[in-house]
Amino acid sequence: MRRYFSRYQPKFYLFNSTPGHPISEEVIRTLFREAVLLAGIRKPCTLHTLRHSYATHLLEFGENLLRIRDLLGHTNITTTMTYLHISRLEQGGKSFSPLDRVIAGANQPHKDENEV
Repeated sequence: MRRYFSRYQPKFYLFNSTPGHPISEEVIRTLFREAVLLAGIRKPCTLHTLRHSYATHLLEFGENLLRIRDLLGHTNITTTMTYLHISRLEQGGKSFSPLDRVIAGANQPHKDENEV
């Protein structure tokens, strides 16, 4: 992600089919399936799995449940509350976006992936 962000420096859409135009949902699903296979993940995994993981991590890091509801676009808080039973809640914590960490890291020097 860091190399991609540094090379293409996206402004509006993170991934583009052509400059300024988003890639299609089907392309995203295909790329995701290929990545899952390449990573050797054997458990069932979909793009919706990423959505659940994101919400669960936000909750575990202390994000407000109402904020998570808004981020996910849920109209009913009951839908968002399903994440409560699968989360390991700790006191404290800090909300974050994994993408923010990638973007922040793009400006930081980092080791080459081949270095140990």
